[in-house]
Amino acid sequence: MIIHVSHNDLDGYGCSVVFDYFVKTICKVKDDYYSLGEDHGYRYFIDFTHALDKFISNNEEVPIVFRDVMSEDSGLYSHYCIHCSYDDVDDKIIHEIEKAADQRFLSSQIGVKPRFFVSDLRFSEETLDYMCEAKIIDRDSKDKYVCIFDHHKTFEKKIPIFADKGVHCYYSKDMCSTFALYISIMYSLSLLKLEWHSEGEYENYKQYLAGLGFFLKLEEEMMKLKEFALAVDNYDMWRDEKDDGDQLNNLFQATHSSSGNKYFVDRFLGNPSTELLPNEKFLLDNYTMSKDQYVKDAIDSTMINSNGKHTYGIILAEKHASIIGNRALREEGVPKVDYVKIINVKENKVSLRSLGDFDVSVIAEANGGGGHKNAAGYYSKNIKDEF
Repeated sequence: MIIHVSHNDLDGYGCSVVFDYFVKTICKVKDDYYSLGEDHGYRYFIDFTHALDKFISNNEEVPIVFRDVMSEDSGLYSHYCIHCSYDDVDDKIIHEIEKAADQRFLSSQIGVKPRFFVSDLRFSEETLDYMCEAKIIDRDSKDKYVCIFDHHKTFEKKIPIFADKGVHCYYSKDMCSTFALYISIMYSLSLLKLEWHSEGEYENYKQYLAGLGFFLKLEEEMMKLKEFALAVDNYDMWRDEKDDGDQLNNLFQATHSSSGNKYFVDRFLGNPSTELLPNEKFLLDNYTMSKDQYVKDAIDSTMINSNGKHTYGIILAEKHASIIGNRALREEGVPKVDYVKIINVKENKVSLRSLGDFDVSVIAEANGGGGHKNAAGYYSKNIKDEF
C-alpha cells in the first residue's frame, strides 16, 4: 500500500497527475506483456517479468517509491492520494497511520506497513517522531517506508533531521515538485534501461530485448506528460517564458471545489495534452473575466506600510494570492515596496511575495510558516496584528 500525500495547490495536484500516470503506464505496459505472453508461451513471460522485478527492486539508485510501483510484489494496484495544506498535513498523516494499523489488525497483516510518499510539502518533526514510534520509520532499516519530494527552501534546512531518522528526502531547488518528480522518473527509467543493457540478468537475447523494450515503452508513454509538467513549473516558479502555466492554473482553479479536484486529475490522466478542450475554453473565458476583475480590485486597494526597516504593501484577498502578488510587483507595480503581504482574513492566512534578493521565507519562518525566497506564507495567530 502506497499512500500519496500531496499539497492542495496546482503543484501538489500536478504531482498526483505525474505519479498516477506513472502507475497507470506501468499497469498498461505490464498488461501488454502478459497479453503477449499468452500468445507466445505464458510461462516464459511470467519468468521474465519476475526477473525484471528483481532487477528493479535491487537497484538502490532508483527512489524506493518508483521501485515500489514497478515491482510486481509491491501492491502495484494499491495506492491512493490525499490532498492537504500545511495546516492539516500532520492530522491527515496520523489519521492514515491509525487507519492502516486498524486494517492490519483486522486482516491479521501484522507485518505489512504502508509506504508514505509526500510531495510538495512536509510534515512536522512531531509527526516524524510519531512515525518512528509507530515503526513506520526505522532508521536502521534499508527498506525506507517514507519518501518526501519537495522544493521549498524551508525543507532544505530540515533534510538532515528527516534523513537521520530514516526518511528518503529529495529536494529540488530550481524546479517545482511536479517537474522534479517527472525528471526523477525519467532519469530512473534511463538508468534502469542502461543498467539492464550492461548488467541485467537475462537468460537469452529475447529476454534482453524484452527488458529493453519495457523501459523504452515506459519512456515513450511518460514523454507525453512532459508538456504538462513544464506548464506546472512555469506557473509555480514564476517563469515568464510561456502563458501555458497561467492557463493551466486557471483550469485548475476553475474546476476546483471544496471536495478537491477530481476533474483535473482525471482529465490529464486520460489526455495529457495541455491544449484546452472546447468545454474548457468556454469555462475559462468566463472564469478569467471574473478573476481578472477580482485581482484588479484587490491591487487597487493596496495599503502601504513600513516596519522601520522595510516597506511593504498590504492586500486583502481570499483567493488568487500568487497572481495578485505577481501582478502587484511586476505589472501594476506597487511603488517602493520590498514585498507584498496578501492577507486572507477568513482563513487567518498570510501570503508573502517579493522579487529579486528579498527573502520572504525568513519572515514566514519567524511566524511558524515557510516557503521559497520570493513566495512564502504562514497562518496568523492574531490576524489583526498583520495590519
